[in-house]
Amino acid sequence: MKRKALVIGATGATGKELVSQLTDNENYEMITVLHYRETDQFTHKKIMVTTHPFDALLDFRLENVDDVFCCIGTTIKKAGSQEQFSKVDKDYVLQLGKWAKIDDIVSFHVISYLGADKDSSIFYNRVKGEMEAGLIDLNLNSLYIYHPPLLIAERDEFRLGERVGAALFTILKPFMIGGFKKHRPLNVKKLAASMIAHAIDHKPGLHYVSSEEMQQQKKPDQ
Repeated sequence: MKRKALVIGATGATGKELVSQLTDNENYEMITVLHYRETDQFTHKKIMVTTHPFDALLDFRLENVDDVFCCIGTTIKKAGSQEQFSKVDKDYVLQLGKWAKIDDIVSFHVISYLGADKDSSIFYNRVKGEMEAGLIDLNLNSLYIYHPPLLIAERDEFRLGERVGAALFTILKPFMIGGFKKHRPLNVKKLAASMIAHAIDHKPGLHYVSSEEMQQQKKPDQ
């Protein structure tokens, strides 16, 4: 049977790539893009754009969704404060997870971070770890948590740190072997392909997807 997907965070670099790959994939007949305001970025016949305030995701209603892809993410600079960053990268994600639990969604996929740790002294890593712990406590049918390293993508906004990091890692890549391989920058195309492949071949329970696994990912079968 054809699948139906819900994507939140679809206007970001990874979200855009994910939606593009989903529309090309014959396993999916409908992709709903959930956004907090109107957007004209998506015009494919498979795509339905629906708007709803992210502060009230538990009140969102949508029938017949198989797979939820959560690509929400911001930066502290863009959010304006640590509190607002936590609201986007943790609170909104957990609200969506609760909605998925109530609606008995088949599989839930969320992008976290390689260094996520709820006990970390590093704020960013701690928020990501707390988000993961909150989702795990929900006991969703099938939960996939992706741990990418630095992501490479064509963005609408300029991120100096990302550009510098990518250039540095390109120079160091030949030396990044053994345990350092997991830190090699990852193209968002591989992350998106990995999310779709796992959604199509989902298994019950909790699953962590490592950066090494994503590095090896090929585009899923159509």
